[in-house]
This record gives sequence, structure tokens and C-alpha cells, in this order.
Amino acid sequence: MNSNKSNNNELCNLLREYSTPHVRDKEYDLDSLLADVNDKNIHEEVDFGSPVGKETT
Repeated sequence: MNSNKSNNNELCNLLREYSTPHVRDKEYDLDSLLADVNDKNIHEEVDFGSPVGKETT
């Protein structure tokens, strides 16, 4: 049974590795990113509703 669990863990790790984009490989600078925002590519503010649970703390 342990080998089954081990195989599942290995599979999960492989899937995570291949399905997650490697964003951390590149460093981003907030000022540079914000410099690219303009009237054509900015989105409107999004309202997610009132806080729920511990979001207010």
C-alpha cells in the first residue's frame, strides 16, 4: 500500500510540474508592469461582494 501512495505522490508532483506555468523563473518589476497599463488594456473595477468569514480580520 505504501508503494501505491508513493506512486500517487510522484504522479501528483509530475502533474503539478507540467501544469503549473513557471512564472517564478522571471522577475517582474511593478513599475514596469504598471507603465504598460493604458486606457485600452485596463479593466473596470471588480466587485466581489461583502467580506465573508475571516476576510474582515
